[in-house]
Amino acid sequence: MGSSQPSLQQLIEDLKLRNRRAQKILYEQYYAYAKNICLHYSNSEEEAVEILNDGFLSVFNHIEFYDNTFAFKTWLRKILIRKAIDYFRKYHKVKTVDLEPFNDVFISQNDFPNLDSIESLIPALRKLSPMYRMVLNLYVLEDLTHEEISGKLNISPGTSRSNLFRALENLRKLLDPSHQMETKVN
Repeated sequence: MGSSQPSLQQLIEDLKLRNRRAQKILYEQYYAYAKNICLHYSNSEEEAVEILNDGFLSVFNHIEFYDNTFAFKTWLRKILIRKAIDYFRKYHKVKTVDLEPFNDVFISQNDFPNLDSIESLIPALRKLSPMYRMVLNLYVLEDLTHEEISGKLNISPGTSRSNLFRALENLRKLLDPSHQMETKVN
């Protein structure tokens, strides 16, 4: 007889009992999803795996707070992003300067590069500074306002705006084939 996979509800009940097998199954089932999220917020695969493992540890230690009226993936995503922000704060200390001229900069859909898929953006994202990447991800992927981003990263809303503007500017250059050719020639 083959062993069938337990339902998510059963896994969660088993996790509440600190069942190691349930932890392993959940980790394996959501690893690819979680790693994809972490890759957007990290400088390297190693950083992504560290954030991912911290996130799963948090899931295992706080599973009793999961509210099953919401999708598990949504809860997991929030934990992973929180862990990515914690990692950023711990390892990417940067001095920020509030640039007020960016307070009223309006970012439109045309400012975002056209991409075949979000995965094609990861190599270019990794070339951005950690602060630019974090602000860009929180603004675009998590749909946070500059006020919300400023609270999470301990920067001003104006700094968040200027970092987003500069991130988009740098990303556009990184993704523009004509700019890459100029760079290689020079």
